[in-house]
Amino acid sequence: MGAAASLNPSALSVVPGAVTQTTVRVRNTGTVVDELTLHVVGPAVGWATVEPASLSLFPGADGTAVVSFAPPRSAEVGAGVVAFAVRVQSKEDPQGSVAEEGTIEVGAYADLLADLVPRTSRGARGAAYELAVDNRGNTRVNATIRAVDPDDQLELEVDPPALVAEPNTANFAHVKVKPRKTFRKGPPQTRMFQVFVEADSHPPVMVQGTMLQEQTMPPWLKRAALAGALALMALALLWFGVGKPAVRSAAKEAAIEAVSPTIGDGSGGDAGGPSGNGGADVAVADAVSGPGGGGGGPGSPFDARLFLTDDGSVSLEVPAGRVLQLTDIVLQNPAGESGRLQIRRGNTPLLVVELANFRDLDYHFVSPVVFTAGQQLTLNAECSSPTCTPGAYFTGFLVAGG
Repeated sequence: MGAAASLNPSALSVVPGAVTQTTVRVRNTGTVVDELTLHVVGPAVGWATVEPASLSLFPGADGTAVVSFAPPRSAEVGAGVVAFAVRVQSKEDPQGSVAEEGTIEVGAYADLLADLVPRTSRGARGAAYELAVDNRGNTRVNATIRAVDPDDQLELEVDPPALVAEPNTANFAHVKVKPRKTFRKGPPQTRMFQVFVEADSHPPVMVQGTMLQEQTMPPWLKRAALAGALALMALALLWFGVGKPAVRSAAKEAAIEAVSPTIGDGSGGDAGGPSGNGGADVAVADAVSGPGGGGGGPGSPFDARLFLTDDGSVSLEVPAGRVLQLTDIVLQNPAGESGRLQIRRGNTPLLVVELANFRDLDYHFVSPVVFTAGQQLTLNAECSSPTCTPGAYFTGFLVAGG
């Protein structure tokens, strides 16, 4: 009693993403009607099917079933020869079950992705970037990396210039950019360059980078010179308005000294920033007084980094008597999460992006995004994985107001 089986053909080949088939012929070698079940065993079991999955045969009768193999186009299915077996199990005589063995050769394919972090960087004499190369194919890739400046305005260096990427891994290289010429003052100038990742089994992958070349003169130098000139003017006014008359009249000096106000050290402001949930690092100065303060100018600098907590959301609240003006946002997705990221003002979404589209993404606003006192700046994410690590960095100004 039992069963006999044979495969035709027993050696197969398939490209990931395609389907290949073989036929298994089964004979009932027993003396009674038997139900024979068929299933695949071995590494290919996750992407193999048998149709029909069982045969009911009279003694000495034959039946056939089709075994289909459809390996997914995924790095989890490696290239090479995979052994499998089709087991035929007898219901009437379990000891008479048989297994017919075969092989299937899974073809190799390459799937390279590259990303430059950040895509845009600033600097007067140079900038640094990190190139991430993801091998989503099912075979090892030997890749070379080269950086090109079509306008020949930059000196580019890649370290290392070549790398070996195993399936389902990410590899990194450093790209250094240096302008051939610098300038002392003036608006930033845009310098474009490209980075190419090339492999024998894959078309070249190109990623665009940008350097905003800035003036070599520190931006604070002009403000410092202006502040020095104003200080000299103030000293001159103080001398001519107070000091010189005081020399002429001691009595008048005593009178002026008696009624003149005391000048404080200007440190009476609070050093706190917006309130928020855990998962926020904030650096905020108090709103300045005088020119530029009190809502009549840019106010005090503001910067905050929000990273997600366990509930997928974190917020900052604008304190009373203050108005927050956001000018720049940098979104960060270092682990390559997938899902959706939102930036909200209260319950109103201001920005919605797909995490799978970036590792590092920045926004700069000509007109600032305004949050009034009591409004919340919220970072929220819905990730496909249990852990979620995206974050955001915000900069702008706090001004007096409500």
